[in-house]
Amino acid sequence: MFGGLERGRVAFALTALAAFYSVALLASVMAVPGDDGQTLFSSEGPWTLAIFAQPLALTALMFGLLRARCRTGSRVATTAAQSLAIAYLLYGVLAGFTIAAGALPAAFLLALATGLTPEGEPQPA
Repeated sequence: MFGGLERGRVAFALTALAAFYSVALLASVMAVPGDDGQTLFSSEGPWTLAIFAQPLALTALMFGLLRARCRTGSRVATTAAQSLAIAYLLYGVLAGFTIAAGALPAAFLLALATGLTPEGEPQPA
């Protein structure tokens, strides 16, 4: 269906979209008022940033792992990225109504990116 270059571009776009979503999620926690007129950050405190920064932190980690897979064909990066994508997707589904609120869209995008990232050629030493 896709060649390696096209798959890599789609995987990169999905990862970038997950990063954009994660930044927008953080911005909404800081700027969008709720029913009481306060933002989630102002009403619940700085711990809300720690919870809602999870998608951004995981997206950054997954970007590094997927880049290593694409550039070097690293089996360690491949296994880590696949395991992390599955675990994060399960976390987003199972804890989606509690501490993982907002994680599912990023988890889904990262799982798709993991499946599409082509395996690179190992670089000679």
